[in-house]
Amino acid sequence: MSSDERGDIRKDDAAKARGMVKKMTNHKFVMHMALYMDILDILSHPSLSFQRDTICLADVVEEVSTTKAVLQDMADGSDGGKLLMMKKDCTDGTYRGGVLSGSQDSAAFAASCRSHIEPLIVCIQKRFSSFSEQAVLSALTALDPKTWPDDLHSHTSDDVATLINHFKEIFTVNRCDTERALSEWMRITKRNCSPDSQFVYT
Repeated sequence: MSSDERGDIRKDDAAKARGMVKKMTNHKFVMHMALYMDILDILSHPSLSFQRDTICLADVVEEVSTTKAVLQDMADGSDGGKLLMMKKDCTDGTYRGGVLSGSQDSAAFAASCRSHIEPLIVCIQKRFSSFSEQAVLSALTALDPKTWPDDLHSHTSDDVATLINHFKEIFTVNRCDTERALSEWMRITKRNCSPDSQFVYT
């Protein structure tokens, strides 16, 4: 029974319902729905990770970097999982048994993707800018092997020196030899960067 045939639904409400159904069965609406689901899925990863009690600074840096990279790929034209499956399931103007109105405008949709995603990337960059702008936070990543590049020379001794200076009082109380710590870091970078290096990290 349609909404028009039901006596318990007002005509203006029935008209609104028909309008909503018309919008929801439009090709543009379904594609954007899949896009939003992909975006929410991407953002859920750092959101859940940041709630862990065991998360460390390096994990935050890695999550932020990965999230921005994945979003940038989507902004540049790569389809997320939901959008990719939606396109595969959408054949001959139908989607999961429903007939879609309108047509697919690839150029317009690509522009819409960029307009939705790029502000998110900017927002994430601003929200976590301290990790690249504050010397101590940036230097802390030098101590986590997960963030180490193939060439450890990019993590200079200045990073370790910054941390030693910042936590100087703690090191002094615990009788740490800061000069030796800096020397050992320099040896690690040399061993890691040499052709016959046996230094392995995971």
